[in-house]
Amino acid sequence: MRYIYLILSLIFISSWSYSQRTRCTFPYTSIIIPDSIYSCQLLDTMRSIPFKDYNRRGKIPRFIKRALNCWTDCRFSIANRGRPANIGCSVSLFSFLIPDRELLYLGLSKNYLLLSYERGNYAVNSPVVLIRFEKRKIISVWFWQWFATNIKTREDLFQYLEFYTRVREDHPVF
Repeated sequence: MRYIYLILSLIFISSWSYSQRTRCTFPYTSIIIPDSIYSCQLLDTMRSIPFKDYNRRGKIPRFIKRALNCWTDCRFSIANRGRPANIGCSVSLFSFLIPDRELLYLGLSKNYLLLSYERGNYAVNSPVVLIRFEKRKIISVWFWQWFATNIKTREDLFQYLEFYTRVREDHPVF
C-alpha cells in the first residue's frame, strides 16, 4: 500500500509541476514592435533619459530577469561582453552550458532599462529591448531587431536606431 501512495504522490507532483504554467507578469503579446515613425519618437525620449551604462549581466534587475525567463520558457541566458557565448552555427558537445546570448549594451535608469545583446544560431542578430517599469513592475516593453552586431556604446545604439529599418516579424524573438 505504501508503494501505491508513493507512486500516486510522484505522479501527482510531476503532473502538477508540468501542467501548472505561471502567467508572466507582463504578457508577451503586449510587447510593442515600433514602426519607423514611432522609433524616432522613442529615440528622442531615450536620448533624454539619463541611463547609467553597465557591462555586467548581474545589473539586470531580478524582476526583469524573471520576465525575460518567462517569455523564453526559462531559456534566457546571457553572457557578459567578451565572455564565451553560444552564438553561430557551430554546435559543441557542451554548448548547453554556454549562454545563448552575449550582452552588447545595458543601460539602466530609475524607470527604464535599455538592453542590447547578440543572439543567434543560424543568423546572428542583435535585438534591442527598452523596458519601462515602476516599483518593480513592468509597464511597457519595446522591441527592435536587426543584424548589426558591433554595438559598444549608447551612441552606437542610438545611431543604429536612427537608421533602423524594421525586419517585419509577427512576434519578437528573444
